[in-house]
Amino acid sequence: IASDALKNGNYMASLEGYLALRDGNGREETEVKIQEARNLLIAEEMFSRAEKAKADGDWFAVQALLEQGDATTNLDFKNYEAAVALSIEATSKVRDLEEKIARELARFRQDAVVEKARRESAEEKAEVASEKAAKA
Repeated sequence: IASDALKNGNYMASLEGYLALRDGNGREETEVKIQEARNLLIAEEMFSRAEKAKADGDWFAVQALLEQGDATTNLDFKNYEAAVALSIEATSKVRDLEEKIARELARFRQDAVVEKARRESAEEKAEVASEKAAKA
């Protein structure tokens, strides 16, 4: 029953079933299945959170959530294909955002350089005017 639940994507029922089996026999194989069920349950939660983050437009969170757990690495995860597609979309969106941020930073740096040059020029003019006034 636990293995059927795992195959059908009912990770909580699978975990409960394997935990009951472990209590009955404690075999190493059961421990492996318990860990697999836990990992897939975590993947399910991370995928759910990633979908919510997508709805909110938080692509950095989507990417971070899908990097955790087995959502995009375990072919047995019931939403594996959707998770991989969402991960690819998030990676693309994050890359676009990073490029936009880099362009904005470059523009701010250039603005700062121009502003510094204006300030230095104004300071030089003020200094020259001050020297002329002191000589007069």
